[in-house]
This record gives sequence, C-alpha cells and structure tokens, in this order.
Amino acid sequence: MSTSFKVNSTSLKEPEEPESTANASASGRPVPMNGSDEEQEQEEKEVEAHNAKDLEDEFEDPYAGKWCGGFGNHTKAKGYNILGTARGPIAMSNIFLSTALIYLASEEVGCVEETEDGGMQVVENCEERVFGAFRPSALITNIAVISGLMSACLMPLVGAIIDYTPRRWSIGVTSAILITLIQIVQIGTVSSTWFPMAILQAITGFFYQVQMCSTFAYMPEIKREVSTLTMTRFSSTWTMVQFGSQALFLLVIVGISMAFSFNDVITAQVSQGINSVNIIIAFTVAWRMMPKVPARHTLEPGQWLLLQGFKQNWRTAKRIQKHYKRSIRWYLLGILFAEPGANAFTVVSVVFLSDKLGLSGTELGIFFLVVLVCMVPGGLVSQAITRCTNPSISFRFSMMFLFVLGIIGALTLTKDNVKPIGYVWALFVGLGLGSFYPSEKLYLSMIVPKGIEAELSGFYVYCSQLLGWLPPLMFTLLVEANVDQKYGLICTVCFFLVAVAMISMSPSFDKVLEEVHQNDFDLDVEDSDDTNNNPNNKRTVGTKNGSSSMDSNSVE
Repeated sequence: MSTSFKVNSTSLKEPEEPESTANASASGRPVPMNGSDEEQEQEEKEVEAHNAKDLEDEFEDPYAGKWCGGFGNHTKAKGYNILGTARGPIAMSNIFLSTALIYLASEEVGCVEETEDGGMQVVENCEERVFGAFRPSALITNIAVISGLMSACLMPLVGAIIDYTPRRWSIGVTSAILITLIQIVQIGTVSSTWFPMAILQAITGFFYQVQMCSTFAYMPEIKREVSTLTMTRFSSTWTMVQFGSQALFLLVIVGISMAFSFNDVITAQVSQGINSVNIIIAFTVAWRMMPKVPARHTLEPGQWLLLQGFKQNWRTAKRIQKHYKRSIRWYLLGILFAEPGANAFTVVSVVFLSDKLGLSGTELGIFFLVVLVCMVPGGLVSQAITRCTNPSISFRFSMMFLFVLGIIGALTLTKDNVKPIGYVWALFVGLGLGSFYPSEKLYLSMIVPKGIEAELSGFYVYCSQLLGWLPPLMFTLLVEANVDQKYGLICTVCFFLVAVAMISMSPSFDKVLEEVHQNDFDLDVEDSDDTNNNPNNKRTVGTKNGSSSMDSNSVE
C-alpha cells in the first residue's frame, strides 16, 4: 500500500430524483388537480408555499450555535468520522513497515553494515538481488506497482458491486476485517517472514482502496440528509479528526522508538501492534453505526455486473469528449498524471530517504510528521493564490512547486546534510502537498456539470488510479538499471510537469466555466431523450466507476 497524503476540500452533491406525484400526496403535500384556472392557480400557490416550507425545514441547521464537531443524532456521520481514525494510522504505519522491509530485504542479501555507534545500516548502492530478481531498494516500489495494478483493474468491478447490489455494508466490513487481520499478522515481521509480509502489504493496498470506496459511497446520502452548512461543518470535522489521528499516531510511535532506542524492525512491530488495536476498535464501532442499504441501481436484462463498471467509464469518457473537450477533458487528462505523481512522490521519498540517505524509521516518522503539520499552512497558501488568480492557476502552481522541489531535494540532499536539511525539505514538501490537494478538488468542484456529479466524481477517482502503478514502476526500472535513485525521484516528479502541460491546453478558466454551463442544457435534453426511449434509464450513476464520491476532506 502506498503512503499518500490527501487533503481534499470539496464534496460533490449527489443528484436527487424528483418526487413523484404519488409520493407528494402521501407525504401530505397539496397536489394540483384539474379544474378552473383560478382554482388551479390557487392550488399551485399552495403547492409552492408548501414546498418552500419543506425547503426551509430541510435546510434548517440543527447544529447552529454548537461546536462544529457535533454530529447530533446523525449516526452515519459519526461512523464516517470514526472510520477516518482507522484509515489515518493505517497509512502512517506503512512508513515504519516500509523501512523495516527494506532493511530486512537488504539483510537477506548481505547488504547491511555496522555503524560507528554499533548499529546496523543498509549499504548504499547494493547490487545484490533478492532471490536473484530485484534489488532491496526496489521492494517498496514493487509493492506499489502491484497495488496500483490491482486497483486499476478491479476497482470498477468493486464499484459496480457496491452500486448494483445491496452488499455495500458487507464489502466495507469484509475489507475492514481483512485489513485488520493482515495488520495483526504483520506484527511478526522478522528476518524469516519479511517476504510474505511484503506480499501481504501489496494486497493490503488494494483492500484499502476497497474500504475507501465502500465508505465514500455513504457521503452523498449524508449530504442529502443535512443542510449545506451542516455538511460543511461535518467535512471540516472529518478532516481535523483524520489529520489529528495521523499526527497523534506518528507522535506516539516516534516517542516510543526514541525512548527505548528501538531499531527499525522493532519500531515497525510496535507500529503494527498499536495500529492493530486502534483499527479493531475504530472499525468495529464505526461499521456498527453504518447502515445496510439496498442496491442503488438495477441491472437491465442482458447486462453483466462484471463489465458494468468498465462500460460506465467508457460512456462517461464519450460524454466528456462530446460536450467538454476544452474543459473537463483536459482536467482529467492532467489528473491521470498528477495523482500518480503525488502518490508516488511519497512512496519514492520513503525509499530515497531511508535506503539512499540512511534515515531510520524513527527519523522518517519525524520527517512525515513535519510534512503533515506543514500541510495546514499549505492549504492557506492555496486559498491565497486562488483568491488572487483562479483555481486553474493555483492548481498548476502547486504542481510546478512540487516538481521544482523534487528536483532540488534529489540533487542537494546527501547523507551528510540530510539530518538538518532534510527536515527543511519536509517543511516545503508539506506546503506543496497541502496546496496541491485542495486546489485540485476546488478546480473539480467548479467544473462539475449539473446533474452528473456522482458520475463525474466516480470517473475522476478511476482516472486518479488508472496510472498509479506507472511512476513506481519507472523508479524500479531505473534502480534495476543501476541508475542513481535521485534520478528516479526526478523522474517521478516529472509526472507533475506532464499534468501541468495537459491542463494548460484548456482555455482560460472563464471559458472553461462557460463551456460547462453552456452544455448543462444539452445534457438535460440528451438525458430526457434517453429516458423517453428507455424508461428504465436513470441519469444518476454512482460507484460503478470506482467510487461514488470523493472523500471530501481526507488525509490518507
């Protein structure tokens, strides 16, 4: 599973189906009947007044004046919040486990040496190969490649199962159980078990994506049940809680490791143990709060569930090419490279800092703690740039910043200066990532056409995962070709440059918005025609692309 940090700041509203006349009558609403013009006009006024009252009640904020973290009696929001406290430490524990796996793989082939203080460290530029197949330094990126390929190939199927069957809750619980069991087993990561543990880690990366997909599917439902103001408060709380759980986990593990002078392997074992206890409690409590739900859509006769997710992706791609070739198309082409670049940046950084520059697991924990803390002001920087310009410029600026920052770090950091300068680099990495994710989601939220929010958010998630395996694969190939790891890091951040080039192909942001709004009417007509031709067709789509909704405020 890759270590990635995501701070998303925008949620997409799931479109609601109009209430039928029968439902309106059953709910006590006045329904216009045939009669004289005056009677019909009076009835229409009554309906309008009744609907206005319902709208006022619907958006009345029951949490006004309360602490922003209060969820009241909204059980799903509470469960969603607790699930964040499980996902955060899982991602952070990967840092310590990755360091231990690199050390144990190096030890397997005799690529460790004793340090002056009596400790052991990995030999730089070790040319020995594990099982004659790959170098120890390529182990973590190989894990990321396997996880990325599994997600790219299987997530559309998982999304279709979540959307077309009543098994959303079961999938969430099953993935939580499997993740927990693997985390418990990985407490036994030692010299004789490291390779099976590495295989389990690759599988965990896929289960982690399944867990997020099933969890995020509840977000549109929560959004429909509360006001916009309440949803904003919920989202802010989810972000703070997950962010806090990650930071607290890092502080605890680093503190224990420093207090008892643990080596990388023992630190990883402690990390997995504490993480296991945490997720057992969090997953159990959270999923007991999340309800079982019916299928959101029904397969038409002759349709096959196995292919439904892929078919929906193809239909969405054709719709974007037809209606939004100057706006959304270029944004999603940019996402194809931006998201894999950002995710791989953190994965490759773990290898670069631990294997080449010699940072221990504890020191890596401190490094990423600095990154986490500095992501907060990074978000403020993104807001400031957006106010002065627009989301497109802000998004491209954050990617260019990370591109330049990656090159500077790769070319300047050495074993001699990494202890002081490496943490300064971490500060700027945090600023860059903290600016990248909010600006990315803000851009998307402003170009989502009316009525296809769920469809586009699912397609966005799939685009973000489609090439997730490519940057770590390129790093692995360079390492195996005996190329210095710093050039592998530079190659990884070049994905940001490609993303900037893609998004720069779109016109000015005002014209992007103009194209999106102009095509809203065309989509309404198109969908109306489709519905008339096939009454079973529904406009709303959900998780079959890979996820029904983006995690609006997550730090993963």
